[in-house]
Amino acid sequence: MNAPLQIFLESLIQAHWKVRMREARPLNLSRHFLLRYPAIPIEYIEFLTQVGSCMGNDEMVWFLCEDDYNQTTDSAFRWNEFEVQSLEAAGTDEHLKSRIVKFWDQHLPIALSVKSQYAFLCIVLTPQDFGAIVCGHEPEYEDVEKVCGSFRGLTALISATLKGKLESHVLKDFV
Repeated sequence: MNAPLQIFLESLIQAHWKVRMREARPLNLSRHFLLRYPAIPIEYIEFLTQVGSCMGNDEMVWFLCEDDYNQTTDSAFRWNEFEVQSLEAAGTDEHLKSRIVKFWDQHLPIALSVKSQYAFLCIVLTPQDFGAIVCGHEPEYEDVEKVCGSFRGLTALISATLKGKLESHVLKDFV
């Protein structure tokens, strides 16, 4: 495990997050998932390879892990819950539905929060901003704000926020 990931996980554990490490076995994301998201930043792949589950002590915030993406958890929220909600809200507007699917094809959800509102963190998968982290929330899930340039940057921001060294309005629903 690389040092930044180790520091991040230690800061979560010190903040009383529930972190369960994975058994030493190859990551096994579903074929359907990998067809939709064929290019995932290596920093996040390493997180998925190491971490089996990761949630705040109150279980109102969690990082998505292999079982979430493979839909083998008992969570009430699917990993793509906010995309599903947006598509339902679009009703019969096929143009809007197409834009929603395109957005989510280019944004991989990595963390969900139901702390004060429905919110999420995503990795951007477009060529021009590949790997950047954005935050979105209800009611307009597809209207996002950039948090930082990488998953490693996100882990540093969260660690600093948990240690009281940084205050972030963007991350308020995640720490």
